[in-house]
Amino acid sequence: MDGHKALWKAGVSGTALAFDGYYSKVTLPASDTPILSEGLTLNVWTAIGAYPFNDSAIIQQFNHKDAGYFLGLTTHGNITFKLAINSKLYTLTLDEKTPHHRWTNIIATFDKPGGMVTLYVNGLKRGYIDVPKAGITMNRSDLMIGANNIKTKATDLVRSDNNIPQIFGIEGLIDEVKIYDTALTASEVTEAYTNSVPGEKIINNPDLQPRVLPGQEPESSTFGAYYTRLEYHDLWDNLWRVDEYADIIVKFDEMPTGIVFWRDTSYAPSWVTENNLWMGDQSAEVGGPYGCAEHMADKQQRHTHARIIENTPARIVIHWRYSCADIAYIFDSPDNWSDEYLTIYPDGTSVRKVCFHGEDIPEWHEPQLYCQAGSGPVDVISTKAVSVANLYGKVAHLDFSDGPGVNPLEDSCIELYNLKSKYRIFSIFPHGTKFITNGWFNTEQSPYTPDPFAGPWNHFPVSQLLSDGRLATAYDRMISSALGGCKGVILGNIGLYGFTDKSICYLISLARSWNYPAKVNDVRGAVKPVYNKEERAFELIAKARDISFTLNGSDSSPIVNPVFVVHDWGDTDAKVRINGQVHTESLKQGHVITANKDKLVIYIKIMVTSPLHIQISTATCRVD
Repeated sequence: MDGHKALWKAGVSGTALAFDGYYSKVTLPASDTPILSEGLTLNVWTAIGAYPFNDSAIIQQFNHKDAGYFLGLTTHGNITFKLAINSKLYTLTLDEKTPHHRWTNIIATFDKPGGMVTLYVNGLKRGYIDVPKAGITMNRSDLMIGANNIKTKATDLVRSDNNIPQIFGIEGLIDEVKIYDTALTASEVTEAYTNSVPGEKIINNPDLQPRVLPGQEPESSTFGAYYTRLEYHDLWDNLWRVDEYADIIVKFDEMPTGIVFWRDTSYAPSWVTENNLWMGDQSAEVGGPYGCAEHMADKQQRHTHARIIENTPARIVIHWRYSCADIAYIFDSPDNWSDEYLTIYPDGTSVRKVCFHGEDIPEWHEPQLYCQAGSGPVDVISTKAVSVANLYGKVAHLDFSDGPGVNPLEDSCIELYNLKSKYRIFSIFPHGTKFITNGWFNTEQSPYTPDPFAGPWNHFPVSQLLSDGRLATAYDRMISSALGGCKGVILGNIGLYGFTDKSICYLISLARSWNYPAKVNDVRGAVKPVYNKEERAFELIAKARDISFTLNGSDSSPIVNPVFVVHDWGDTDAKVRINGQVHTESLKQGHVITANKDKLVIYIKIMVTSPLHIQISTATCRVD
C-alpha cells in the first residue's frame, strides 16, 4: 500500500480501504499476478466521493494503449472497462453515472469463447460489446488498485499548456476486490452479488465523511481571532501533516459571521456568512511558464501562511504572505512575493492592503464564490448577483440570468454580493473604480453546470490538481466561481470588505466615510489626527492625557463607526466623551505593544452626519 497514510474504513464486509485520488494505491508485483488467457472477471465494491480528473482505475494492469486491462471511472463518473485483445484496445463505457456516497458493485467479464465483454452493476447487466475470440494481450507491469500507473493531464482544462501531467486515482472507498481467470456467467454474477450485498443501510451510508466547509462555528460572545485546525473530510485531511494551530478564524460579537484563513484556500481570507456561505477574492496575480502565478498555484502550501499580528477587543490585524509562482513553483521574477494585511473591526469591516514586491502591482480583485460539494453558485447567490453603487448615490443591480450582467455605472466603487443569507458580503474601493464583467469572464464557463457565472472551476480550492484552470464537470468537489473580472480595481492597493444585513444605501455612507473622511479641527493635547485609509482609522500622537478634537461629519463625509489609534498613550484605558457625555456603550479599546512604544486603539459604534466633539482622557482628567 502506498500513500500518505493508510486509512481503513467500514466496508461492505469488514473494512474497506480509503483512497485520496492522488497518492493512495495498492500494488501487487507483476510476478505475483495471474496470467490470463481464456477469460477474466473483475469484481469490486466501491463508494465514490468525487469523480476523478481523468479516467482513473479502480483496478488495472494496463499500459494505456495496447496491453492489459483497466476497470475504472471516467471524469464524468461513467464506469469504463478497457481490454487489449491481439494488441488492440477495446473499450466499453456505460452511459449511466455512478452515484456518489453510495456503495456500488461493479463486475466486468471477458468471455473468450463467446467473444464478449460485459459490464454488470449491482448484479444487473448494463452493457456489452462483441470482441474477437482471442486471448488477452497481457501487460506485465504491476497490478494496481485505486490509481493509474502513468501520468496524464486532467480533462476540461481552460488552457491545456498550463497544466502538468500527474497520477490520478479514485477518491472514495474500495472493498472486496476479486479477480477470476474465467468469465462468470450471468447467473454466477447474480449469485456473487447476492452473496456479498449488505443491507440498504450500509449501501446508502458508506463510511465517507460529508464535505462541509469548516466555517460554521458557534456564534461568538466576543470579537477575536484564534488559531485552530479546521477539518474538512478525512480523505483530504489525511494528506496533510499539520498541528492544532494550522488555521485562523476571526469571529464577531456583533454578527454571526466570520473570516477564515484556511490552509486549503492557501490562507486567502474567506468571508463566511451565518449560514456557512463562503466568498473570497483573488490574490496578486502575474504570469509564469505554466500560466497564472498566484496563491492558487501553491498546491503544497510551501510558501503561504497567515499569522495574527494584533488581537484586541478594538481590532484585529492578520498578515497573509504568499508567493506569485506558477504550479511548477517557477518564479517569473525573484521579487514576485506578496504580503497582505487585513485590519478587522468589530462591525465586520476589514481593510485589505496588498503589498506586492515586484515591479508593478498586478490585478488582485476577482470576487469569488466558494461552493461546497453538492451545491453550485445558483444555490448560494441570486441571479441578480451583484448590486453596485457610487458615492453620488447611483445604484444598479446586475442580472446574470441571460449571461454576465452589464454595469451601467462608470464609477461603481461599491459592490454588494447578493448571497442567499441574512448577512451579505461587500467590498468598497477607492472612488473612481469600476466593477466589470466582460473579457475572459464570458469565455471560461463550464458546459456541464447550469450557472451563469465564470467557471465554476475545481482546480482550486481543496485540490492537488496541477492546473491553473479546470472547469467543473459536477458539483462533487468544492468549486469556485467568479462574479467579475480582475481589471475592476484600477486604483490603489486597498479595499474595504465586510458583512451587512442592510441595503446598499448604507454602504454608500460607509464608502463616503472611508473615501472622504470627516475633517478634524480644534485639536488639543495631540498632534493633529491624520486619517489612515489603509487602516480605516484616525491616527494621532498624544502630547497629554487629555486630548480633544472635533470631527466635522456631514452628508458627504459621514462618521461611521470611527476608529482612533493613539500613539504614545501608555498602558491605561481611556475615558471617551462625545459632545460632553461619557460614552461607554458600543465602545471598545485595545492596547497594542510594539517594539518602540505602545498604542491605544479605540473603536466607537456610531453613525452620524453632523460634527462630533471627541475627548479622550484618563479617568482623573477634567471635562472641558
